[in-house]
Amino acid sequence: MASLEKHCRPIDAVIVETELKGTLIERLVHVEDRVLKLSLQLEEELGAEKKREEISAKKKVKKGGLKHFVESCVKGTG
Repeated sequence: MASLEKHCRPIDAVIVETELKGTLIERLVHVEDRVLKLSLQLEEELGAEKKREEISAKKKVKKGGLKHFVESCVKGTG
């Protein structure tokens, strides 16, 4: 019977709840906007992370390149 009470509510209570929460469509639009913002934020963070990794990799390559150059000079192969 409790289930039936939840489904059969006075119209005044439903109207008040709808005014407070908004219609279902308005609430869905709000959720979609939030998901879009989070998605864009995540993409930005992933892009920044990738850029940091690329910069870090370039620094490692440069260091390895100099080390390799010095080794080749010492060995006389450069």
